[in-house]
Amino acid sequence: MAKPVEWRNARLRATRDLTHDVRLFEIEPEGAFASAAPGSHIDIVVPHDKPLVRSYSLVGPCTDGRYRIAVKRLASSRGGSAGMWRLAPGEQLTIAAPSNSFELSYGRSEYLLLAGGIGITPIYTMALALKLRRANFRVLYGARSRRDLALADDLARHIGERLQLFVDDERQGIDMAGE
Repeated sequence: MAKPVEWRNARLRATRDLTHDVRLFEIEPEGAFASAAPGSHIDIVVPHDKPLVRSYSLVGPCTDGRYRIAVKRLASSRGGSAGMWRLAPGEQLTIAAPSNSFELSYGRSEYLLLAGGIGITPIYTMALALKLRRANFRVLYGARSRRDLALADDLARHIGERLQLFVDDERQGIDMAGE
């Protein structure tokens, strides 16, 4: 049986656009801060006509008492991304503590992390954790266009040549062998 979700209050501290359709949200929970492992997500009650619960991957190590998520605004949104994008700093939210169904296993001789579009959010955090552990890893990150590469510049600053970008409109193919 699944563990019941414990909801808690939080406040939206800040937002920042990462791309034309991806926004970073900094969320500060009330009370004790629960740390999160790479690959974790939080559930958020998104304000809507009928409140919706959506899960968002955490971005970065979140060691400063704030959770960060990135939300891609979808034209076909049924309320989740549109509801998140309507939020303004200072607004109250309801969130659940981090959980993880996408855990990073340590101890491997090498890692290959793959991400496409907004799927970079858990991979970004995993790459930072692997760098801290001095692991042998690469990140292959693809998107339709350069403007869709959320977090790519920041990730490149952190992991350098371990990051390889692949952009559809530039006709770049992914090299899985790394040669």
